[in-house]
Amino acid sequence: MNNLDIDSPRTHRITLLTFEGEEYLIDVGFGAMTPTVPLKISAKDKINNNYRISQEDNQNFTLELYRKKRFFTLYKFNLVKYTEADCKMGNFYSESHPDAVFKNNFVVSRKYKNQTLSFRNNSYHQISNTFTNILNIIDPIQLQNILKKDFNIKVSKKESKILFKKAENFRLS
Repeated sequence: MNNLDIDSPRTHRITLLTFEGEEYLIDVGFGAMTPTVPLKISAKDKINNNYRISQEDNQNFTLELYRKKRFFTLYKFNLVKYTEADCKMGNFYSESHPDAVFKNNFVVSRKYKNQTLSFRNNSYHQISNTFTNILNIIDPIQLQNILKKDFNIKVSKKESKILFKKAENFRLS
């Protein structure tokens, strides 16, 4: 939702874990803003590692991240059970629709407890609670080296050239 009050399709998949009678949200795929720990849905203080789950009504919840001295809405969810067919439809949209984020951007992210590493097209972000460093990727070799060193993703020189060119094209469009 990116802090907007919009009607968005269900294209993101999360996991509900029930442990010792408590329900937790587990999300390992939301990129740079994904929580690094399970979040208790019924937490009394509602804030867990700068995240807050707000209950809108009996079924609907909002996941928010505290940043820049305010809460930022990431997405809405509910506890209704979805089938694999529902997930396939959302995935199809995310990879095929002309306006989909993942169709129009080169995105890679990795979360650590105190640091987030994130690519968006040819921009590499290193973010912690105390600093943000943004590096513009200027050539395929630099991209290849960062993917290997910081993300443990090995790509060939040829693959790196293809990724770099796509990232440049996304940035320019």
